[in-house]
Amino acid sequence: GYREMNARKLSPSSFLLAASALLAQPKADLETYDKDVLPLLEAYCMDCHDADTKKGRFDLENLAPDMLSDDDVLERWRLVEEQLQFGDMPPEKKKQG
Repeated sequence: GYREMNARKLSPSSFLLAASALLAQPKADLETYDKDVLPLLEAYCMDCHDADTKKGRFDLENLAPDMLSDDDVLERWRLVEEQLQFGDMPPEKKKQG
């Protein structure tokens, strides 16, 4: 069922907690980003979504950690969150959490 399908996907809970902590700050908390968010991105996302590959024209490597810097950055982080919540990313054939 849904729960079994979701278990095969990267659990977004750690990412979402870290992202929420960042959103609560008027400016990016770079220590939280470096400690909690960036390692997840590097482990599960950067192979396809770095500055060189940009699969789907989506570059996470150059995405500002300050989610409140402008509406485009906030929208891109929201898309990351959505992809994790729906289990669309990482794809099944890639490393899962």
